[in-house]
Amino acid sequence: MIERKGRQSNVPSYDQAPRVVTSPFRQPARRRWWRCAAWFLLTALAVSSCAPNTQFVPIGESASASPIGRRVVEYEIDPAFYATFPECVLVLPPSGGAKFGTLPTVVELAFSRQLTSKIPRVIDPTQRDRAARRLGIDISQPQEIEALAEELDCDTVALTTLLGAESTYLLTWASIQIGLDSRLMRISDRRVIWRARHVSARSEGGLPLSPLGAIWDSVRSSRFVEDPDVPNSVIEDITRRLVASLPNTLKP
Repeated sequence: MIERKGRQSNVPSYDQAPRVVTSPFRQPARRRWWRCAAWFLLTALAVSSCAPNTQFVPIGESASASPIGRRVVEYEIDPAFYATFPECVLVLPPSGGAKFGTLPTVVELAFSRQLTSKIPRVIDPTQRDRAARRLGIDISQPQEIEALAEELDCDTVALTTLLGAESTYLLTWASIQIGLDSRLMRISDRRVIWRARHVSARSEGGLPLSPLGAIWDSVRSSRFVEDPDVPNSVIEDITRRLVASLPNTLKP
């Protein structure tokens, strides 16, 4: 006996669990959002993983022609430097720094520390001021500087100019930028035997993609602006890069 099969109904019974149907219009939008977020994250990781390189170029060459992400130090060495290496350098207070608060003091101390890696003898600000007080010398006068250098048996002075110090705060992003121009001048003939300049910048925060990201970036940028060690750290970086362009005169 042949069993006749009935036609299956497409109408679901009441005891079956209802199927959840996802709208075809929501899926593409959601996928696009995740793709954009993933792309941004990968781009950020790629950029952060590329450590900027320091490029040393002669003064006068266009720094804007350097590749993106490069730190540029412009420098110039006079042939007289190699003829007679400086045996002692007297570090003088930076010029153009009266409006920058305590930054000039930080600059001359950092510059002195870096010079000790290339020059046999460096008279730092503490030794300089102590000798000037003992001898009754005013180092703001050029002729007095020569007298102090002669007393300390120094043949070269280190001059530094603060080119500028700017800070920017935009709630979720903050930055600081400082520029220095440094020179070594031989006292006997007032000849500049080495010169270098560099502008360095540092930032914190970013472009928020969500309310939570905006809060986090705001906290980071606020801490960055309020941290007194940030300008000091930037100056340390600048002076280290400047002195890196100076030939080593220390005997092996």
